[in-house]
Amino acid sequence: MSDRFDDVVAALVDKPGVEAGRMFASRTLTADGKVFSMAVKGRLVVKLDETRAANLIDSGHADRFDPGHGRAMKQWVFIAGDARLDWIELSSEAIGFAEASAGVESKRSRRPLRTQ
Repeated sequence: MSDRFDDVVAALVDKPGVEAGRMFASRTLTADGKVFSMAVKGRLVVKLDETRAANLIDSGHADRFDPGHGRAMKQWVFIAGDARLDWIELSSEAIGFAEASAGVESKRSRRPLRTQ
């Protein structure tokens, strides 16, 4: 299965702002420093819009991702090993979501703190 993630890396690493790396024991792809796709235990994990993630779960193609603290994450999903989904396409979707999220977060971080 890691060969499938190699294909994802090869297809996406040339996009502006996208870099391959590692986080703990997982191989990752980041967009402007934000992880959007990773290989965990031979399976694809991606961060998607909450509605899209829920649709993948409801269809049986994915499960919520729990990074080990006992609390599943709403936007991160494990793609089922037997799901016939295109990892490159899903990771491309995740780039778009990461970029949109980064725009929202950067706007929030520029707001001045309210004082009493």
